[in-house]
Amino acid sequence: MANEIRELVDENGNVYGEVLHDPDIPQRPLPTHITEYTVHQFRNKFTAAEKVALYNAANTDVNVKILLDDLMSASFVDVANQETIDGVNYLASQSIVTTERAQEILTGIPLTVE
Repeated sequence: MANEIRELVDENGNVYGEVLHDPDIPQRPLPTHITEYTVHQFRNKFTAAEKVALYNAANTDVNVKILLDDLMSASFVDVANQETIDGVNYLASQSIVTTERAQEILTGIPLTVE
C-alpha cells in the first residue's frame, strides 16, 4: 500500500498542516500510564517505615546501598525501566517491602482520556 498525505485538522476544522502516513508501519499503542517520576516523587511512593527499612538494609546489604546511590544520582526514575523493576523486586525479595507494595511502587499514574 502506498504512503498517503493526511491533513492535520484542529478542533474547529481548520487545516494546519500535513503528515505523511505509511499504512505499512504499525501504530504504536497509546500509553496508559505515566511511568516517569522525579526522584522526589519516586521516593514519596515509599512509606516512612519502608524508607527506614531501606536505609537500615543499606548498612548491611551492598545491593540496597547501590540502589539508593543510583537513585540519588538519577535525574528521573522510570518505573517501566527494567533496572528499576529489578531493584524494587529485589527489595521485595529481601522483605524490605512486600510484593504487593512493590507492585504499587512500580505502577505508574493512570492516564485518563476525556
